Amino acid sequence: MIAVSFSIFFSTSFYIVFISFVAFHFVMSPAGPLLDSMAIKSLGAKKRDQYGKVRLWGSVGFAFTAVVSGPVLGMIGIHNIYILFWILILLLLSLTLFLKDNNHATDKVSLQGVKEVLTNKGFMVFLFLCFLVMIPHRMNDTMLVLHLEDLGATTFLVGAAWALAAFSEVPVFYFLTQKVLQFHHLFLLGIVALLFTIRWLLYGFIESAEWIVFFQITQGLTFGLFWLVALQTAVNFVPNHLRSTGQALLMSTCFGLGGAVGGTTGGAILDNFGSQTMYQLMAAMTFLAMIGIFTSYKMRQ
Repeated sequence: MIAVSFSIFFSTSFYIVFISFVAFHFVMSPAGPLLDSMAIKSLGAKKRDQYGKVRLWGSVGFAFTAVVSGPVLGMIGIHNIYILFWILILLLLSLTLFLKDNNHATDKVSLQGVKEVLTNKGFMVFLFLCFLVMIPHRMNDTMLVLHLEDLGATTFLVGAAWALAAFSEVPVFYFLTQKVLQFHHLFLLGIVALLFTIRWLLYGFIESAEWIVFFQITQGLTFGLFWLVALQTAVNFVPNHLRSTGQALLMSTCFGLGGAVGGTTGGAILDNFGSQTMYQLMAAMTFLAMIGIFTSYKMRQ
């Protein structure tokens, strides 16, 4: 990642930076599902409901970064951001030396095993429903800053928006991990879609940047709850030795494919109709996804 970052930070060519970003995320993307898999395997079957208490530290780290990055970059200058990035990457590499994955699967991954995951109809339907919910969420991830700037938000408010969102995930991960195991995954996914619909409606009609920053606290009950449901469902659908594969498919669908569709679609809507219309259409999209999810849930009852 450090090698690829050279062209990201120092190249002035759009195409070189674009290709470098693709290469960067190609290298970085497997880290998430592998760490999630290691966390779940380390906890074991009896303590799997404690996963949220491990995952919440990712939200704490994100929130801490959102809070301190502004002042730090103000001191060193945005043009020196590569220094901060390299320090953090080297620190991360040094910490990974202490990680151990002792709970190895007895069955090795094979092409036949991967085929089993891809031909699992229930899992594929679930991935598609997650994809529908995540398209508007990824649109928000990409376009929130532009929406806030359109409403006159300062740099401080933009940083506060991301910090509040990340901090709001912490209590959800801490308290609700055990609760989600008590309900059907499609029912919970439908509830998440309903909450997302309400959230995007608020963003689409509120014209105050301060209020939108405040409503970023709903990130916990929307994305936080979604990720708990999605990850636990992925774990249940696939065999233990293919857990990382299932989680990688989930992450690729939600953040890779969902991000690509959400980013391009959101950009086109923003350019042609404005950010408030974009959020109203996001609410409509999530509402349609909710109908599909609850319909699937009723058909399985």
